[in-house]
Amino acid sequence: MLALTCSTQAELSNPNTDWFSQAKYGVFVHFLPSGKAGLKQVEQFDVKALAGQLEEMGPGYLVLTLGQNSGYFNSPNAAYEKRTGYAPGERCATRDLPLNLCQALQPKGIRLMLYLPCQTPNEDARAQTAFGLAQGPESHRQAGRAHPGHGPQLRCRRRASGTLGRSPGETG
Repeated sequence: MLALTCSTQAELSNPNTDWFSQAKYGVFVHFLPSGKAGLKQVEQFDVKALAGQLEEMGPGYLVLTLGQNSGYFNSPNAAYEKRTGYAPGERCATRDLPLNLCQALQPKGIRLMLYLPCQTPNEDARAQTAFGLAQGPESHRQAGRAHPGHGPQLRCRRRASGTLGRSPGETG
């Protein structure tokens, strides 16, 4: 019988991540375009005004959603458009809002992080088909079902302490 033991220990000081704890707090923004009107809002988004407001508030970082369930996104993405067959500007903004935000925030010492769910978009059957996902807005509720070519999905529940944990009986 061969037994292997694996252990890891987080470094007490890591220049790649120390900034996160030093930042103290950040701001999370759900700016989710949907439809042509939403993509137009991406084009009109005032990054300088937001950067100024954030500078006054003093957070160390901003988290921005790139998109979520609708299948519309806050930035260009040629690979996504090629895979789904959408034309530029049809589902992905033509303006690179994350880049523009980064350029406005960086001189103020505010970092930008981007958020995108792992199984998106569940409201766009065309994209779901292109990525081999189950179709329909309820497809994300098929918890525990792994899709071909994708990793396992975890179902989470709130623990009494308020932290997230796996549902009873789940392993892995």
